[in-house]
Amino acid sequence: MLLLEVSQTEAIAGENAVTISQLPVVWQNIATGESNVALSEPKSYVQMAQLFQYKLEQGDLDLFNERADIIHLKPFLAQLFGQLARETLEFYGNEFLIENYPEFTEILRQLDSKKIHFSDELKVLSIGIDLFQEFGYEVPASFYQVHLAPIFRDHIFAGRALRFDMMSA
Repeated sequence: MLLLEVSQTEAIAGENAVTISQLPVVWQNIATGESNVALSEPKSYVQMAQLFQYKLEQGDLDLFNERADIIHLKPFLAQLFGQLARETLEFYGNEFLIENYPEFTEILRQLDSKKIHFSDELKVLSIGIDLFQEFGYEVPASFYQVHLAPIFRDHIFAGRALRFDMMSA
């Protein structure tokens, strides 16, 4: 009996990458068209995910080419970076699902229902709508959510770290 070894790598533009089956499920679904996304070039996004995951899982980073004094840390950092890469890809894969994007007309309705002066909030919303018209679904939903976060604060000009706004989004 002859055993064949199946490679768990593929090449994209001359660079090593993981196979689609090694990506988080959300990216596998984007690749097969099973996800509700509106990316103009989903294949390009999937390929970027494949390259990103490979580079971090394998420690294939310029850092190790430039710093010979830390090459002994490569296996440990690759393990850590590989886990972080998967978590990052999982997050951003979900961020491209249409249902995670803001409903601008619903936000406008909510603002209008408050029956208070909301011109500053309306300016922020208007900019958000302009951004969406420019970039659409090509950027993650959190891009718009972070932009719109001040609208949902007690006071639109309240200073607040982005991480708190993302936790409440």
